Amino acid sequence: MHEAARLHATGTDVAGVRVVVDVLDGWDSAGLKAIAADIAARGEAAVALMSSSPPALVVAARSDGVSMDANARPKDLIARLGGRGGGKPALAHGGGPTCAARGVPGRPPPYLVSPRALPPPSPAAPAAPP
Repeated sequence: MHEAARLHATGTDVAGVRVVVDVLDGWDSAGLKAIAADIAARGEAAVALMSSSPPALVVAARSDGVSMDANARPKDLIARLGGRGGGKPALAHGGGPTCAARGVPGRPPPYLVSPRALPPPSPAAPAAPP
C-alpha cells in the first residue's frame, strides 16, 4: 500500500522502533486500520493515525515485538472526542463525532506512541579507543 510505505519512510526511529504519528485526510476507519497494520507489518513499528475530518477516527497499531499496548494508548483521546473504541494490544481503533471536540489537537498527541511505551534501547557497544 503506497500510503503505508510513504508514512513508514517518514517515521522516526526511537530505540530501534519506527514511530509513525500522523493525521490523514480522506480515509475511513477500515482504510486507517489497513494503513496502520501495513506499517506495523514492515518491521518493528508503533503507529498512531488520526483522521482530519469528522467523524474523528483514531487507530493505533504495533508490531509483535513492540511492547506498546495499542488498545490502552488511544482511550483518553477517544474519550475526549466524545466517542468509544477498543481492540487488541496489537491494533485498536475508535472515534467520536468531531476532531475538534474537547480541545483535541490537530495532530495525534505523542503519548499515543510514547517512547516510554517502547522497549529500552539495546546496550551500546563500548566505543573503540582513539
